[in-house]
Parts: sequence; structure tokens; C-alpha cells
Amino acid sequence: MTKNEIEKQEHYYWIDALRFVSVLLVIVVHVSGPIVYEWQKVPFQDFMIGNLYDSFSRISVPIFFMISGYLLLSKQESVKNFYKKRMKKVFIPFIAWSIIYLLWEGYFLKSEYVFLGIKESIVYEILAEPTFGHLWFFYALIGIYVFVPVLRLFVSAASKSELWYLVILWVLSGPAISTIEKFSDISISSQFGFITGYFGYFILGYLLIKYTYTQRQIVSFFLSYLVLGIGTAVGTWYLSATKVRLFLYLYDYLAPNVILMTASFFIAFQYFGENKRLIINARMESIVKMLGETSFGVYLVHGIVLTSLENGYFGFVLSYKLGNPLFSVPLTVIAIYLISLIITLLLRKIPVVRAIVW
Repeated sequence: MTKNEIEKQEHYYWIDALRFVSVLLVIVVHVSGPIVYEWQKVPFQDFMIGNLYDSFSRISVPIFFMISGYLLLSKQESVKNFYKKRMKKVFIPFIAWSIIYLLWEGYFLKSEYVFLGIKESIVYEILAEPTFGHLWFFYALIGIYVFVPVLRLFVSAASKSELWYLVILWVLSGPAISTIEKFSDISISSQFGFITGYFGYFILGYLLIKYTYTQRQIVSFFLSYLVLGIGTAVGTWYLSATKVRLFLYLYDYLAPNVILMTASFFIAFQYFGENKRLIINARMESIVKMLGETSFGVYLVHGIVLTSLENGYFGFVLSYKLGNPLFSVPLTVIAIYLISLIITLLLRKIPVVRAIVW
């Protein structure tokens, strides 16, 4: 078997397809979200359309965490090599795009950023908070990467039951307690914060693929995703109406419903991708691979594209406000994705710049 054949055999095309779907859903969240925030200001029908789009898309970022867990926790490499690769793939893009969006906010969007001393200001802004909303993903990811070498040691020796114990511990110490606090006056999270965060998605991505599922189970998982998505939308509307204020806890990436939705979708998609001939010919193979490889760049670029379309920087305005959100949301999402994809492909052709979109 040749080297190219080995690489082709080891390439996970279902991961490429899942990355594409996930970044598309991220854009859906950012396009439909403003409609939800206009609760009681827009017609109920428009609110529910935006609410449904947003609810079904909450799995977007958690899926990225699960993909990383699936790909990284099973790898065998030295700690030095691991962090060397993360420096190139994550830390350099993080710094670069933080600066790009800092400048974008300051000069194009006319934000309140003040540039006193270039170096001091940039360092302060990046350390203080994400310079643009979607860059929060880097902070969470880097926090998880600190523990990946230790997690690798644990998962390599742990049984499935021990891994489930870790997942349950994560749920009980984070999502479960957060849920209790949101729906009661009890405050106990400070006592159980040692294992909260997004690392549980990492473990789930590694663990869930270890099982073999029947077709009936896959159908059940997909139906669970659909039911939970509808439940998230209806629940968000009901809780907001009951509390007489917009209540978005069910949107939280660590809410139990989102965890279950994400796990269900991940399992069903993996089964479909590996067993239903996702790749039917060489052309499809190259397209799926390209969509997967550019997903990171599209994620990073789309914030600029979205705000540019909203502000008419391309010579025209495009957002959910274009018309009925049932149609304007997907139209806007497609436009943002395609423009972001083109920009990403162009950036990838520039040797030095390629490093920030790989």
C-alpha cells in the first residue's frame, strides 16, 4: 500500500462533513440570534422562526469540541509535540485574529476601543476578553488543551465505565448544578467548580465512537435530536413568557438539553458518514475534504463578513430583516458562508497568511 493510499484510508471524511455542518450552524446561530433578542418587538411568528433556527443550531460549537476530543485523545505523541502543533494550529491564529478583530472593531465598527499604546492595548484587550464574540471558542479550547496530555493518560488506561464516571461527574458538577441554580434560589456552583467547562464534550467525542450502534438506535438518536430541538424552542418561548423576560438558559452550550442534542446528532452523523457511502466518487471526496479543511477559516472570517453585510460594506445590505425570516435567515447564512469560503480559499493561497486559516 502506497503512502497516499494509507493517508486516504486514514482520512475521516465524515469529520470533514461534520465540520462543514457545524460551521454552517454557527452562522445560523449568529444570523437568527438577533431575531430572538427582539422578543416582544417582532411578530410572534418571526420570533418562533428565529427561535427554531437557533434552537436546532445550538449543537454547533459543542460538536467542534467533540470532534477535537475524538481526534486528539486517542493520539500518541509527546507533550512537546502536542503543544508545538497546538501553537501552530491554535495559538498563532488566536493572536492573529484577535488583533484583526480588535482593529475591525476599532476602525470599521467605531467601537469604544482606545489604542493608547499599540502593544499594551492589544495585550490588555486580548487578555481581558475576546475581541469579537465568536473568538470565545479559543479561550475555552486553550483551557482544555492545558489538560489534554493528562486526559490522554487517563483515557488510554480507563475502561468505558470509568470514562462514563468522568462524564457523569462533569454533568453533575457543571450543567446539572447550573440548571438547579437557574430555576431556583440555590447557589452552590462555587463549591463544585473544579470540573466544569467544556472538557466533557472532549470525553464524549472520544467515548461515544467506541460503541457499535444498530440502525434502530441511530433512528432513535436522530429523533431525539429533533424532539430536543423542538423542546428547546418551545421551552425557551414558554419560560420567557412565564418569566415575562427573555430567558435563554436552554440555549446554553452546557444546558442538559444541548448536551443530549449534541451527543445524539454526533452519533447519528458518524453512523451515516461511515456506513451510508458519504463519498460516492473522487470529485465528492475532494469537495468534502475542502469543506472540512476550510471550516476553521470560515469560522474565523464569518464575523467580518456578517457585519459587512449588515452594514452594507459590500454595496448592499443583507440580514434576517430582508423579509420573512423563514427565507431570509437561510439566504443570509448561505451568502455569509460562500463569501467567507471564498475569502478563506484566497487567504490559504498566500504562504504566510495561510498560517492563520490553515
